[in-house]
Amino acid sequence: MAVNGTFYNANKTAASSYKYPVAWPVRNADGRSLQGHLTEWTVNTALEAGFSTDNTLDVTAILHQLLGLNVTTTDLGTVVPQLVTKYGANKTINLSGRLINQKSVAHATTGHAELTAWLAITGTVGDSEAFYGEFNKGQAIADIHTNSTGGIFGELSTLSIGTITPGTFRTSLPSVTAASMQQQLQLLVTGVQVKANAGLAVGAQIHSLFGITGAIEVHLHNGFVELGVDATPAAFEGVRDIMNAFADRVAYFKKTEQMNQINLQF
Repeated sequence: MAVNGTFYNANKTAASSYKYPVAWPVRNADGRSLQGHLTEWTVNTALEAGFSTDNTLDVTAILHQLLGLNVTTTDLGTVVPQLVTKYGANKTINLSGRLINQKSVAHATTGHAELTAWLAITGTVGDSEAFYGEFNKGQAIADIHTNSTGGIFGELSTLSIGTITPGTFRTSLPSVTAASMQQQLQLLVTGVQVKANAGLAVGAQIHSLFGITGAIEVHLHNGFVELGVDATPAAFEGVRDIMNAFADRVAYFKKTEQMNQINLQF
């Protein structure tokens, strides 16, 4: 099954500034029994539409639905201890975001992928805004290949949160500045990068991705990424959950856009 994964701003009918998607096979005869392909066209038009609409994204819900992640004060408190001091341990940090300043972009070639993003993030604990920061040119660059036994090798050469704009940064945390927040969050992200590279050096295994479980293969191609896993009941249940989560996100975006249009009338 192949679908047209094009995102756009319903209020602006201008053509996308990105090239049309590359030709890609619906199925790789040498791949796993259950396969999925995602083109950079789909990713980039989604980023473009998000930037154009200026909609606020529920980052917490996206991370939970797609990756099963829940960011807490304890997680970030390893580098920003003021979060635990002010709010206590293991408190959920609700994250929301907007694409800002210029279009974010993803690009893939054979064995290589890059993502560059400009993103404003608000972190809220309960009813209190803990921080707001505008992250400019955050970047991830990786070279990855999967061998015949499913081992994923390569290097995550760049993982950067970018720079936080001092003039728009705000926080309720004592003694925290844009510069200190940037330094400490980058320290946390660099630790993630080091751990990832240690796994990639010996052949990492991905056993769960977006709720799909199994021995997952990843192949980067020119303009698209291929994911593969052996078909099992658990894998199909994961695909079902992804499709339901995607439908929920689409409904959320449509509802948000409708509310924005209503608010413009007042």
